[in-house]
Amino acid sequence: MAASTGAVRVDVYLDYLCPECRRTERALTTALDGLRAHGGVSVVYHPVAFLDSRSAPAGYSTQAASAAACAADAGRFERYSTVLFSKQPAEQGPGLSEAQPIATGRDAGITAASFARCVEDAPYLPWVRYVSDLAASRKVALTPTVMVEGRRVDVTGSDPGGALTRAVTAARR
Repeated sequence: MAASTGAVRVDVYLDYLCPECRRTERALTTALDGLRAHGGVSVVYHPVAFLDSRSAPAGYSTQAASAAACAADAGRFERYSTVLFSKQPAEQGPGLSEAQPIATGRDAGITAASFARCVEDAPYLPWVRYVSDLAASRKVALTPTVMVEGRRVDVTGSDPGGALTRAVTAARR
């Protein structure tokens, strides 16, 4: 899901059940906002379902990524992701009820009935499997994975935003 357009491509692979993804999403928000404000970055999100087996019942990662795709249709992907991460369940715990992804959409400012229908009908379930398989074929096995122009950036350290900004600056040269 492309969230912005620009000369330098930033790919973000995330799983909505991944605690490190939640931390990284929070840490990168300011850096990504700054990079977008100065133009020049194309941010593409890849919601994957690597941790489906770590929820009870299994499937939270797929359900959440499918709902996030519905939020993208409503133009609210990033806001929805932020709210969804704030409600992240514990691994091995229960995922969201059927009503919770829709309520999360309202919390993200999505009020259109089409969003609720999309979440309920789940047309993006095959797409989530496709994105997950494609990520695996690109040797992405862990989340979060962030790449700038196809090169991995270590965003797990003490300054993930700085690491991303430095990588984007280097890619511009």
